[in-house]
Amino acid sequence: MASTSALTLALTSASPSETALNSASVSPRLTSRLIAPFAGEVELLDTITGVDRRAAEYIIAEIGVDMARFGNSARLASWAGRCPGHHESAGKHKSGRSRPGSKWLAAIMAQRAEAAGRSKNTYLGAQFQRLRGRRGHPKARKAVEHSILVAAYHVLDRHAAYQDLSTSRKLSGNR
Repeated sequence: MASTSALTLALTSASPSETALNSASVSPRLTSRLIAPFAGEVELLDTITGVDRRAAEYIIAEIGVDMARFGNSARLASWAGRCPGHHESAGKHKSGRSRPGSKWLAAIMAQRAEAAGRSKNTYLGAQFQRLRGRRGHPKARKAVEHSILVAAYHVLDRHAAYQDLSTSRKLSGNR
């Protein structure tokens, strides 16, 4: 835990958007020394659509590599504030807001969801495009953020590379 805290401290600067956008803000030697114990996990996270090496480092810095502390992917998404809110009372659906979660993780996940949404012939790209048409851009981005985080949980929990669902299913919706 201490090493991921040191990595978080090294990766953070004045604001989350500056840090997420400015990869040169951190000394490459410092980052490489702190991330070296997690090189295998970084490579595995790099297989997720839209997640690059820098984003993988941020994800590891924020959530760590031990997924046993969360129990399942839904708890991780809830902790991170990347799951949809739900408020229902007397059978009526009211405005549900997600919890804020980590602002550092939120900034990097928003960027990576946008990148995944622009990808062609991938499950995450198709999910983003499908939801953007029906629910709007912000909700589609949040849904893709959730999917990326769930994929990251399973990649780190199983120590297996991400396999895009588009290779095993048709993206057209016929299953």
